[in-house]
Amino acid sequence: MFNARDTTIQVPYRVVTESLSRAAVPFDVVLVTDGETAADRIDVESLRRYRSVVLPHCWWLSAKQADAMVQYLDGGGRIVITGECATTLDAEQRGRLLSHVGVLRSRTDDLDGLLPDRRQVTVTASLAVNIHELASGAYAVHLVNYDYDAGRDAVSTYTDVELSVRLPGGCSDASLITPGLPDQPLVVKRDGDVHTVRLDQINLYSIVVLHREPTEFDGQKGVRV
Repeated sequence: MFNARDTTIQVPYRVVTESLSRAAVPFDVVLVTDGETAADRIDVESLRRYRSVVLPHCWWLSAKQADAMVQYLDGGGRIVITGECATTLDAEQRGRLLSHVGVLRSRTDDLDGLLPDRRQVTVTASLAVNIHELASGAYAVHLVNYDYDAGRDAVSTYTDVELSVRLPGGCSDASLITPGLPDQPLVVKRDGDVHTVRLDQINLYSIVVLHREPTEFDGQKGVRV
């Protein structure tokens, strides 16, 4: 049993996610559902977590989802559209969404077009990257090495890797966490909102934790930095 692969068929969603993955761009996948096959979880609050949202040939949208996206755009968010979008809506509502100043258009394989706010992460090795904000306010940057060598039955080892991450606020110090090894302190170099660390060695999986600098708001309820 095998799966035939027809490379002439391009699925827009797959092209976008592969472009982002190959460039080590952290992203989440948010499903646009009809509310019947699966619950509709798209609202303005869920979208506000993101600086930008990509709609890859997302021709089906409900009126409720479109309203949430317009509210997200009104609040300063940006939406990047590839291909057809929201053809299920009436002309007036579709026009409000597509003509919004915060809506941009791109090709599915145009990385710069998909990232109106520039890359959040640059890394000098072929690593998959994802970022989680911890309850403490620190950021955990997960690094996964998929460079598998079948002859050695192991992943390649990367040395002298430079990792730069754009983050809100400032991070004063960092540490490298690798399973089975002691935590390693790292020196953070800052240039505006860009935080850069140098990693001596990366094997299969490591986490860089960037510790947020304390602020005058620490300890106050309802404040998120």
